[in-house]
Amino acid sequence: MYCGIKSLIIIRGWQRLPFECNYSSHVWNSVKVLTGKSNIPNELDLIVDSMITKDAAKSFSTTASKLLFAASCYFIWQERNSRLFKKTKRTHDQLVTTLKYTVRLKLLTCSFVWNSKDQELVDIWKLPLIGIRAPN
Repeated sequence: MYCGIKSLIIIRGWQRLPFECNYSSHVWNSVKVLTGKSNIPNELDLIVDSMITKDAAKSFSTTASKLLFAASCYFIWQERNSRLFKKTKRTHDQLVTTLKYTVRLKLLTCSFVWNSKDQELVDIWKLPLIGIRAPN
């Protein structure tokens, strides 16, 4: 399979493509810190397994993790297509900044069940406590 980011042929299947080349791996490693789960791997099937959680579905950390993963896949794929078809490039830092900005805007529209262990993540994302409510 053709990567496009680094112009490499990927022998293995699609399930390993998104975070396997250096560019996308660097982007993912930069943003996964924002999930509060820095032990998340770089292989797609293992990332998905780590996202399947028994935590509350409305918790901040679970929502942030899933949004970051989805946005990372989308923007890395968009970058791949831009490089292949438009011949334009963004640096790692530009893509990470775009990811953070986009996910933060989405997090601002969500409401969460308050969990004291998520306080550090709320501070990292610089979110107001308006959309966070106490559990029933």
